[in-house]
Formats: sequence, C-alpha cells, structure tokens
Amino acid sequence: RVDEMTPGWGGTELGGALVAAAEAVLDDQSGRERAASERRVVLISDMQEGAELAALRGYEWPEGVRLVVRSIEEDGGSNAGLQRMLAGGRLTGDEAPTLRVRIMNSEGAEKQRFRLRWEEGGDGEGREVHVPAGSSRVVEAPPLAPPRNASQGESSESDGGGSGVGTLVLSGDDHDFDNRLHIAPQPPRSIRIVYLGETDASDANEPLYYLRRAFQQTRRRKPEIAAHPPGDLPDAEVMENADLVVVGRALPEGAIEAVRGHLERGGTALLAMRTPDAAATLSRLTGEERVLATEAEVDDYVMLEELVFSHPLLAAFDEPQFSDFTKIHFWQYRRLGLGALGDGARVLARFDSGDPAWVEAPVGSGSLLVMASSWAPADGQLALSTKFVPLMYALLERAVGSGGLRGRFHVGAPIALPAGRSEADRVRSVQLPGGERVEVAADQQAFEGTGSPGLYVLETGGGERRTVAVNLEPGESRTAAMPVERLKRFGARLSPPEVSEASAAEAGAEGVRQARDAEIERRQRLWRWALVAALLMLMAEIWLAGRLSRPASE
Repeated sequence: RVDEMTPGWGGTELGGALVAAAEAVLDDQSGRERAASERRVVLISDMQEGAELAALRGYEWPEGVRLVVRSIEEDGGSNAGLQRMLAGGRLTGDEAPTLRVRIMNSEGAEKQRFRLRWEEGGDGEGREVHVPAGSSRVVEAPPLAPPRNASQGESSESDGGGSGVGTLVLSGDDHDFDNRLHIAPQPPRSIRIVYLGETDASDANEPLYYLRRAFQQTRRRKPEIAAHPPGDLPDAEVMENADLVVVGRALPEGAIEAVRGHLERGGTALLAMRTPDAAATLSRLTGEERVLATEAEVDDYVMLEELVFSHPLLAAFDEPQFSDFTKIHFWQYRRLGLGALGDGARVLARFDSGDPAWVEAPVGSGSLLVMASSWAPADGQLALSTKFVPLMYALLERAVGSGGLRGRFHVGAPIALPAGRSEADRVRSVQLPGGERVEVAADQQAFEGTGSPGLYVLETGGGERRTVAVNLEPGESRTAAMPVERLKRFGARLSPPEVSEASAAEAGAEGVRQARDAEIERRQRLWRWALVAALLMLMAEIWLAGRLSRPASE
C-alpha cells in the first residue's frame, strides 16, 4: 500500500486518520476473535505540531483498542513559513488594502534572519525580516508592480484578477516547501438591485434616498441600484439578472408578474408597505386571494420586540451589545393579517402592540420579506438608526448567498464556481498552476482539482479570467514534534509498553540514574552505622579512662 502512495500537499489530518483507523479495527470481523491486547492502531508519523486533531475532540476512543506510536525523527534545521493576514485599512473606498503576512520561525531554529520578496513584479531586493526562534512576526509585504503576465490572468481589467496578483517568496531557512505564498485579491462582485418606487434619489423623504446611501461599495460587494417608477416596467433581462428586488410602492399588474417571476426563480424581494393599498400587491405576489391591511392607530410610537435572532437576516444582531432595538421608534404602520399569507409565513419581528412588523413569506423557491412599516422618515426612525445598514447588507447576503468567488483557498479545498447569470458568465475551464487547462462541465458547481499550491485561473464563456490563490495549510509550517501525551489528552488510549523510542530511551536513562542513586544511598547507610559504632566505642573509652584514673577511697 505504501509503495502505491505518493506524497501530497494537503494538510495533515491526523485526528481524522486515527478515528478512521480505530473504527476499521472495530469493524474488522477477524479482529473480534483476537485478544484485546492484539487490537492496536500503530501510528508511524513525524508527529508534527501542526497536525490537525480536531476530529478527536468529540470522539470516544474505543476501550479495547490501543494506540502505539512510532515516531520518526525530524531532519532538523530551521524552518520558517508564510501566512497571509486579513487585510487592513478601510472597509470601503478606493484605497488599496495593506497586504500583511505572518512569518513563523520554528522552535530551536538557528537561523533568524530572512528575506521576503515577490517572485515577479517586485523591486528584486525585497525586505529583510528578523524573527526569533519559536516566535512569529507580522510584516507588510514589499510593494508590487502592476501585473503584466497574461498567462496567469493578470494582464487587464477584464481578467477580474485585479492588481496585486503574484507570489511572495521567503528565503533564508533550510526547508523551502512552505516558502511561497500565492496572492490573488478578488474585485468586488457586482450586485444588481432593482428598486420599484419613487425614483427621486435626492428626496430625503423617500426610501430610495437612504437605500442608495446604505448600499455602498465594499471590497466584497459592488451594489448597483436601478430605480424604476411603479408604472415603468423594467426589461425582462433586467429582472432576470436582478439579485434583489425592492418594492417601495403598490405595483400595477405587469410589474407584479415580473417580481413574482423573480421570486419563483429563487430570488429575494423586499416589500416595504408605505400605504394599506400595498396589500393588493402582496396578495398577488403570494398568490393568496385576500390579504388585507389597515392603517394602525398609534399612540405616540411603537417599538420592535420578539425579534428572531436565529434567522439569517437578524443573526448579526445576536449579541447583547447589538440586540437592543428599543431605540427605534415607529410613528405609523400597517396592521397585517398574518393568516392571509398562508402557513409558510414566519414573523421575524413584532411591534410592541402585538402586530407583525417583519414577515418572511415563501413564494415559489424564493423569499419575500414584508415590512409593515417602511424606513421612510414619515413612518419611523429605522433609516436613521445604526441597525439599518447591517440589516440591508444581511438582506443582500441572503439574496446573493455564497455565489461570490473567494480569493484564498487551501490545498484540497474545492473552489465554488460562481453561478453565472448567462452562458457567457459560466466558468468553462480552469488553468492549473503548471499551465494545464481542465474543462468544466455545464452542471459543475465546484472545482475539486486543487491538489497543489499555486494560482488557478478560471475562464468564463465570455472570456473573463479570474485568478484564485491556493496555498498550503498554515499548520504545515509547524514542523516541530508534538509530545505523544497530547494524543492521550484528546482521549486516545496509549499502550503503556509501546512508547516511542525517544520515550523508551528516556525511561532507560531514568532507570540507570535511579539505580545509581540507590547504590549511593545504600553505601551512605553503611557509613552511617559505622560512624555510630565509632561514637559508641569512643564514649565507652572515655568512661573507662575516667573510672580507672579516679583515686582509691580511704
């Protein structure tokens, strides 16, 4: 079996391997007939400290199975590794984020000075970094020139890779397997939002005014709002490519059918009921015959209560410092009969009057969020509160899901392919780090061929190229040996006589030392009794001399 295997770049899943081996021993029918002392799992490993043991946390090691460890001594030498840190700087804006990396040096390393440089595109000299043995240091990467290599998807704006695509190289240690860090920052994904309502974005009394200010571009998302009056039906292509539809007014029949089609295709829509006549729109969207809404009578104001923080829309507020919504007052709202929305409707929040405030209703395979009061200033203070922007972005995340493409992966992790809106947006092929091109099936949702670190280029049917960085697991750089007793702390039952050679040698040396100390102690006891005897003889001699020298009595 070993002859048929080849080493790979994947992370060391030691915990999962031990669990699988223990279960194999239990499931072996021939093993059931053997004595309990013969049911063993023999682990042959260098016992690197960076091995993953998470699978052992919730696993109860079988009582009749013993673990025998055969440790392989490491080659020695100094080893330093690279790990990318989270980007610093501002969340929004055009300012480029600072690229920071962590350099980790192994325990007992003799080399402590390293050089960090770009493989291509840097100044060549790089930056010298001092990292003491057994510690780590976070530094800024050297500046990188704009990319020019078209073969790696970095030649133009159309490739989607953006600037900053390249490979950082660390030099100065004895092992270079983890000295390359591939970088591929991703451009923000365009999110198409269709707003149906009043289109005057400069009017502070309209919801669109606050919606445009809430959806600002970030490093991950680039919201684009297309506003249409209720009577102006958007093109079919616009509705088909929309990620989120926001309805701010009652809609005519044609617009209702367009929004319902968006929902039935699995889309997400938000209906803010500014007037009771929006109930007719709600009735047509949900397919219910009679959904009625009336203007509620509010004495001064109402507040939100009974929020469902377990829902993805409100999960970001599920902390004591964020869950207080009592400072948001609503002057007016529409009283909505929940039963008219069907059994699948779910109340996400209520007013303190007991009426539903936010309701989620399934429509086809999509989701419709209904607000009984909008965020316009005439209805309440929601748009001016600190909850509004996170709430809108939570809605946006729920609408687009995880369809966006991340820029960093580890070896062995599948790359989720973004769902294209059209055939031109679908990923057709993936170029591997070595230059080989792999075709992607039309129904393929993820690419699982990340068997080695490097830069992978995804090419769509429309010719767009996007670069994805795949790196080693950070734990692979921690090559120092962990103590065998750590496996015991995770629940593994170690076989007492079967210990590592290093432990056996240590135990043997300890036995020799104890025997030597025992011999010394035995000799010390003999000299103690000899000393006592000499003292007794001396006392007897003194007594006898004194008696013989006393004059005879008359």
